[in-house]
Amino acid sequence: MAAEIDGFAVLAAVARHAKAFAAAEKEVNLAAGKILSSQLKAKDLTIEGLRAVGEAVGETALLHAFDGLKDSDLNSLKKRVDPHLPVGMAADGGAARVHLISLALGRSAPQAPVSKPAKPPKPAKPPKGKTGKATDTPPAEQIAPAPKAPAAEKAPPKRRRGGLGSKAMAATEDDK
Repeated sequence: MAAEIDGFAVLAAVARHAKAFAAAEKEVNLAAGKILSSQLKAKDLTIEGLRAVGEAVGETALLHAFDGLKDSDLNSLKKRVDPHLPVGMAADGGAARVHLISLALGRSAPQAPVSKPAKPPKPAKPPKGKTGKATDTPPAEQIAPAPKAPAAEKAPPKRRRGGLGSKAMAATEDDK
């Protein structure tokens, strides 16, 4: 039965003895890029984790790693580490990359949530009286009756005329 290799120990040994692994430099660079990319795509990566990665690998490695990310991966990372980033910046892949690299290197902080404007207060309802109705109307003895408007005259009913398809028209044509 084969024992599992401690990948971190092997990678640390490769880093300490880079001359001994000069022939595998291309594979080491590909593996490093894949490791960084995988870490940036991790679903549980937080702002603290992103900063730890930035501190560990430095700016140059981060630039290469972010350049290799697809826009969908970049958008997913942005939502996890800085969910309040303005929509315009998130839509622009270049601006989002610069912002996320700045976050990773500790040069900026995540965007604060945008506060919504306060709703205007609702008007107060008038207090209810004994009957349960609003008491904002004056008592009945203070209300003056409104004058009545003069009655309008009725117009005479309109006469119906027979059209081409009316029975009256059909009878006159048959009579001829």
